[in-house]
This record gives sequence, C-alpha cells and structure tokens, in this order.
Amino acid sequence: MKYKCIIFDCDGTLLDTLEEISCAMNKALDARGFPSISADRYCDMVGWGIYRLAELALPSQSRTKENIQSLGESASVIMKELQEENLTKPYPGIQEMLINLSNQKKLKSKKLILAVLSNKPDAVLRGLMKKFFPNVSFDAVNGMRPGTSSKPDPCAVWDILT
Repeated sequence: MKYKCIIFDCDGTLLDTLEEISCAMNKALDARGFPSISADRYCDMVGWGIYRLAELALPSQSRTKENIQSLGESASVIMKELQEENLTKPYPGIQEMLINLSNQKKLKSKKLILAVLSNKPDAVLRGLMKKFFPNVSFDAVNGMRPGTSSKPDPCAVWDILT
C-alpha cells in the first residue's frame, strides 16, 4: 500500500486541550445563563467540532439553532483568548517526535505530506500549531472553515491531498 500523508488530529492527540475546551464552553454557558458542566463530562462530548459541543453542552430544552450557533461562536472567541493562559499543553514527547518526523529525509524523499486535521476552528488551530510546534514543517494545517467538511467526512482528508 502506498501512503500519501501522515495526518494527526490536534485535540487529545498532539495537544491536551480538554481544560481549555471545558473552560471556554463553561464561560460561554455562564455568560448566557446556562449551567456549567464538569470538566470530566467534556471527555465524552468533544471530537465533533465546536457547534456539536455547544449542542451537547446546552440543556436539551434549550438546543435551538440560534442557541447552538451563538454558544459555539462565543466559545470559539473565548478559546482564542484562553491561549494566553497556557491551559493547553503538548503531550510528553510530542514536540520532539514531530520535529524528528518533519526532518526525516525519508519522509521528504517519499513526498509524504505531514498534516494536522482538526474540527477545531481554523484560526485557533493555526495559532496552537505555531505556538507549540514552531519548528515543525507541516505541509497542511486544516481546521474548520466556512464551506469545508468536518471529520469524519473523508472530504476533509481529500482537501489536504489536493
């Protein structure tokens, strides 16, 4: 089998972002008068993007399109602000592994793409990659942008390959 790329997820793979995600969503919930959720409950709610998380975080009777959209947008803004508070951390050994991987001559000679694909908002993802992995030569860093597919839709991977 011929491989064309090595794609990493961000949250829970490269970076431990659970504290940042739960803090941002809880601040957004509090600002709108909704109850906060314990950080451990977020473990089962993340992985589908900010709007799905917003939907799951809202009380069931409040899950309107408007509430989900507003809460998701607010949490995205708060996540950007929280990047300065150092709640997110790379997992041990990840920085070194990515630097070694991106410098591999074998990787370059086989023309393998080194990428990050996440359902995290694109601007937030790019900021995190620059902050935590400034010495890694990623060929693509793709987060959620208007008009793009989210994981697990395979179109998200095809966007990296084309």
